[in-house]
Parts: sequence; structure tokens; C-alpha cells
Amino acid sequence: MNKFLLFIWAIAFCRRQLLLTSWWQIKAYRLDRFWVFLKTKEGQRTTEIFLLLTKLLLLPAAIFFKTLSYFYPAILLAETVKLSYELLSRQLKRPKITFRSLIFLFNSFLPAVILLSQWEKLNLSLLILFDLLGFFILPASAFLTSLLLKIVLKFSGKTNINIETQLKL
Repeated sequence: MNKFLLFIWAIAFCRRQLLLTSWWQIKAYRLDRFWVFLKTKEGQRTTEIFLLLTKLLLLPAAIFFKTLSYFYPAILLAETVKLSYELLSRQLKRPKITFRSLIFLFNSFLPAVILLSQWEKLNLSLLILFDLLGFFILPASAFLTSLLLKIVLKFSGKTNINIETQLKL
């Protein structure tokens, strides 16, 4: 696998995970609120849901028709150019650093670290698969952190926690 392609993938992956984590944070890590947000035009535009759909279609196409997989580097390059623009114009969406956002980021970057550790064995189809996994791991993180919060509340003897304390987690 080309090291330059992996570098571009890592940059695009980091940007997207920061963007999605910040939106999950704004929606208070609740799946119902995030789902409603995704149904709006603004939600679809800002979370770049069209990229997810494009990559979902590109994965089976890349498996069965190898020549179609070469569209993927062009998508990654476009995402990297967008990151450069966002950095220069200071429009990059970043989450506030809290315990919960760190858990989200750790869970979302874990597949990337696993992927990059096996870079010699990668092909474009696996790269697309791990890219798609980045979209779906955040809802799992939302579920796990809310489960962890419920366990902590149960053992602390509290029945609920105020919203300010919950957002700090």
C-alpha cells in the first residue's frame, strides 16, 4: 500500500472523527438527538453523510470491480483539501476536551491505530472498510459511555445526575 495514500487516509480520518465527535458532543451524546439532526439538511451537510453513502456504495464496487476502487483516493484527497481550507480559515470543528469526548476519540482512533500497524497487508477495500467503521463506531461509543454512566450512578447511590455534570463526563 502506498504510504502517501495511508497518510492522506489518516488525515481525512482524523478530521472526520473530530467533526463527528464534536457533533455528538453538541447533541449531548444521545442517539435520538443525533438521528433527528442527521435528518435535517444542515445535519446532512455538516456531518457529510453523503460521503458515508458514497463509501458504502464504493466498498462492494471496489471488491467486485477493482478499477472503481481508484475513485477512493480522489475522495480522500478532496477531504484532505477541505481540512487544509478549514485549518487556514480556522473553521475546523473540534470537540471540547472532556472525559466523555476522550473516550469517544480513543474508541474512534483505535481502529485507525490497528489499521496503520498492519499497513503492509492493506488494500483499498480494507481501507474503505476501516473508513466506514469510523462512522459507525461513534454510536457504539455513545451507548458504552451512557452505560458506564448508569453503572457509576448505580454504585454512587445517585438516581440521576444534572446535565452540567453529565456534559463534563
